[in-house]
Amino acid sequence: MVITIHQPEHFPYSGFFQKMSAADLFIVLDNVNYRKNYFQNRNKFVNKSGNEEWFSIQVEKGATSKHIKDVKVVDGIWRKKIIKKLKQNLGVDLAHLYNHDKLIDINMDSIEYCRKKLGINTPMVYASELNVNGSKSELLAN
Repeated sequence: MVITIHQPEHFPYSGFFQKMSAADLFIVLDNVNYRKNYFQNRNKFVNKSGNEEWFSIQVEKGATSKHIKDVKVVDGIWRKKIIKKLKQNLGVDLAHLYNHDKLIDINMDSIEYCRKKLGINTPMVYASELNVNGSKSELLAN
């Protein structure tokens, strides 16, 4: 049995999904600390002009002291901006992905959207539900 694990990023890169499709079980590593300026709350797309453009989810202050599964997003105009950018440049309405108050829910919806488009049906479980202890490499090994 092939088991793989990865943090839930926002619209993860293709290698994330290659790893997922090659596994028999995919573990969502949601019980580690959120990292600022990483791909957990942001990503890039290529706009109509052919340039890379960032889109970011605004998270609460103090998010770096919380596990990914507990990070909340802030209210604000960022939702409308992201939805508009993606619709104008990619021609797709992804408003339904951004109707959550927690980052994990938005990210998992972005992952599910991509899984469906790619036809990946690998079973997934959350690391936080596995009753496993440790930190860093020890957590992964356990």
